[in-house]
Amino acid sequence: PVGENKKSGQVYRLFDVGGQRNERRKWIHLFEGVTAVIFCAAIS
Repeated sequence: PVGENKKSGQVYRLFDVGGQRNERRKWIHLFEGVTAVIFCAAIS
């Protein structure tokens, strides 16, 4: 993970999963057990 934070019994992990479509198999396992996903994108 790029970062990890624990607050009120919840664990928040940040991952940089950038890359091309064929790279997905390398990081898709990180989403097992995930209850929420937040997407961030640069506007500029």
